Amino acid sequence: MFNVEISCEDIFISNIEKEDFDDIENWMKHQVGECYEIMWINISELRDRLVEYYISGNEIFLKLIKDDCIIGVFKGRIEEDKLLIWCYIIENDLRRNGVGSFILEIIIDYFKKNYGITNYITGVVGDNDGSIKFWNKNKFNEYRISKNFFSNGKEEKDMLLLKRNLEKSF
Repeated sequence: MFNVEISCEDIFISNIEKEDFDDIENWMKHQVGECYEIMWINISELRDRLVEYYISGNEIFLKLIKDDCIIGVFKGRIEEDKLLIWCYIIENDLRRNGVGSFILEIIIDYFKKNYGITNYITGVVGDNDGSIKFWNKNKFNEYRISKNFFSNGKEEKDMLLLKRNLEKSF
């Protein structure tokens, strides 16, 4: 587990602590409830992800706070010079106005400066045009496709892996 504390303008980014979990879970249920079909997130697995985060030295699970309110979560894992982004959700009301991109840049800059991370990879449901547009706008390009990766019991969908490489600074 990485200890992360970032403050930029009116956004505060830090590790999710055990005492935050109920608030995070409720917030995510509300956010995902409005867009579950396109996100394919299983909230019931959230507690398992929290356990992984606490026992693994490479896991990142961050809360994004503005005006003392949760506005997002960021979950990932560091492997060598890569940050694998498993989950990045921004408050529904703040989407499509630059907040998600702004926070993503803060996080990328932090991990590049503090840990030398130069490769960022994320996966999205292959037909989720909104997510693909967001990641492409943030300089993530198609890296690979995993056929029939996602299944909700009724249908299968591809996972599109997107990657962003930064230049190493010496």
